[in-house]
Amino acid sequence: MDKTLVAASGNKHDYYSFPPYWWPNPDTKDGLPYIRKDGQTNPDANSDATDKNRLVKMSNDVSTLALAWYFSHDDRYAQKAAEQLKTWFLDPKTRMTPNLQHAQAIPASIPDAVSALLIAARWLTSLTPSPCCNPPMR
Repeated sequence: MDKTLVAASGNKHDYYSFPPYWWPNPDTKDGLPYIRKDGQTNPDANSDATDKNRLVKMSNDVSTLALAWYFSHDDRYAQKAAEQLKTWFLDPKTRMTPNLQHAQAIPASIPDAVSALLIAARWLTSLTPSPCCNPPMR
């Protein structure tokens, strides 16, 4: 819950990210509507200001822990993976709302469902190899 940019809903639990090539409009006071600058990455899109980096880190960590558990059969790896998934999806203080209504959201524009599907794929790759999805670990 340390992000500095929040979804239009105002709820810090809503996953929020925006496309990297969209920038505040320099010709307006409020920066709206955002404008596309092909090939120029807005640093906020890849910063800790949104949830993108946290999702990538959590997904990579869970995948690595799942592999570590698979090869070692050391339950500490499975427990750590489960802890990370519980923190991201279940803990009332830190969980993300399980929707992607504000994924790849361009401020003051209509949501893009296709971009949200790309984010959903990242979530699914976090869950699929997770040892906490293995019946003995539930």
